[in-house]
Amino acid sequence: MTVSQEKWDKGKDIVKHWHKQVIEDKDRTLPFKELEKDMGYLVHLSRTYPAMFPYLRGFYNSMNGWRSQRDDEGWKMTTREWKARLKLFEAFDVEEEVETPILSGKKRGRQGKPKTQPERIVAVP
Repeated sequence: MTVSQEKWDKGKDIVKHWHKQVIEDKDRTLPFKELEKDMGYLVHLSRTYPAMFPYLRGFYNSMNGWRSQRDDEGWKMTTREWKARLKLFEAFDVEEEVETPILSGKKRGRQGKPKTQPERIVAVP
């Protein structure tokens, strides 16, 4: 299977655009909707070329890094890690800007982060 040269060039242009913005221009704040749209196209290409799928993890982690239960690199934390983090913040009386999930059957209150996606996100490593 292959894609047309036009589609392949579009995919390369998308990668070059984000590389330039994050690496060359050092602008780590990215527009969410534009990244989401470009990510969708790259996922479309990865259906033809599955070997490129693992390289999309950085895009995915950046797009979802604002959600609760994510570490500083955008990876989702296990329930155990998340509980330990919450206990650490409670111990030091710190209000982290995160939304806490339901833990042990008890619903915990919201502590700050928006439920809806932000307009701009920060790129993760």
